[in-house]
Amino acid sequence: MEQIMTILKNDRRISQMEYERNYIAIYDAIKQTISKVPSRHWYFLASPIIEKMNKTYDDVLELSEMHFAKVPKKTRMRKCQEILFGIKDLNQYVYTYWVISDGTNKIRSVPYKHRIALAQMVNKEVLYIIGVMRKLDAHFEFVDIREYSMKAFRDYDIESVIFLSKLQKLNRIFYIRAVRTSRRFKDEEVTLTLRYMRDAFSNAYNANNIYPENRKDYEKRKNYLSHAISDLYKLNRPLIKLFASTDYFSHDVREEISELVNDSTKLLQALQASDIQRFSNL
Repeated sequence: MEQIMTILKNDRRISQMEYERNYIAIYDAIKQTISKVPSRHWYFLASPIIEKMNKTYDDVLELSEMHFAKVPKKTRMRKCQEILFGIKDLNQYVYTYWVISDGTNKIRSVPYKHRIALAQMVNKEVLYIIGVMRKLDAHFEFVDIREYSMKAFRDYDIESVIFLSKLQKLNRIFYIRAVRTSRRFKDEEVTLTLRYMRDAFSNAYNANNIYPENRKDYEKRKNYLSHAISDLYKLNRPLIKLFASTDYFSHDVREEISELVNDSTKLLQALQASDIQRFSNL
């Protein structure tokens, strides 16, 4: 927390290009990791991360150009918001990579110290962008940093929380089958299913990282849980179509995936009901 407060305190002296240099470091760190991904995993795992990184990198460069071109402050504020949303999306894809890269599928697990280093860079980038926003608008309403921050985790951290453990297993089991599907499913049901599974894990993980001490925290946690449950419900349509259309899911695998989806949904709903009793009066 000291590092965060120091950056915020001194945001008026931050070089206009510092957020650009820091993002390049983030880009290089992630690129170095995914460069080791086997080619068969490139389509579903590495390519989406690169696409997200490139889009946010373009936004970062554009923000720098806007500064030198004296573009109106409102336009630059919108660009800053786009960068924050881009970082938030990128975090979800990185979480998925960490979840899937367990070593058993020929994808090397990312060492915990590397995860911590990346999270520190990402969180610093968030603070740099917020610093730029405060310079552009002295009355800027401070955003919740947690919404865009990255938090490193180990398998142990996930396995110690039963609903996260089940969502991690769901992602791993389905992903292994996804890389074996025929090409005609790649842009449709498989991609959609992976998206909902990725979002469900990310939302559940973010909810678990919030222990409400006030009404705002409770509403934030409630929102994450609601989105995670919604993501799991959305899985039904693409999964039903995939199970009926391909031979890559044995009866046992279909049963296991269905059970994980149902169990995860029930656990999140139970947590949501428990939260109402514990925190609704905050």
